[in-house]
Amino acid sequence: MNIYPKIEQTLLAVKSAGNNIPPERIDLLDKFAQYIADKRIKGLPVNLIFICTHNSRRSHLSQIWAQFFAGFYGLQEVYCFSGGTEATAFNPRAVKCLKDQGFNITAGGDDTNPVYSVTFQMNINQSTAFQKCMTTLKMPKRILLL
Repeated sequence: MNIYPKIEQTLLAVKSAGNNIPPERIDLLDKFAQYIADKRIKGLPVNLIFICTHNSRRSHLSQIWAQFFAGFYGLQEVYCFSGGTEATAFNPRAVKCLKDQGFNITAGGDDTNPVYSVTFQMNINQSTAFQKCMTTLKMPKRILLL
């Protein structure tokens, strides 16, 4: 995969940090990975929705990194979304954090709720990020809560 060089550095740091994950968290992540694998074996798309209070930082960071790793590992038909219990604009510090990690991010749309185009692979648009309340999302029929 032809990813931006800064993201390659981040991946190395993530790999070494993985040794510090508590065993109970690894068990939970293994269940999550198995859920995704089971859907893929059946040829079903995987819809991952990350919800936080304001849909301004945590849910966007989760959405973008999850979409990145799905692409990085070649997982087809994995779609990542985010939403919040309230809606506020994508936090500029979260945008800066992602840029610092190597993502290419550009803003479009209006000034109150810009739609950010997020790419991590050279010249391929991989994701969009903007504030939205979870009640406006089309939720899948089955949701895995972790």
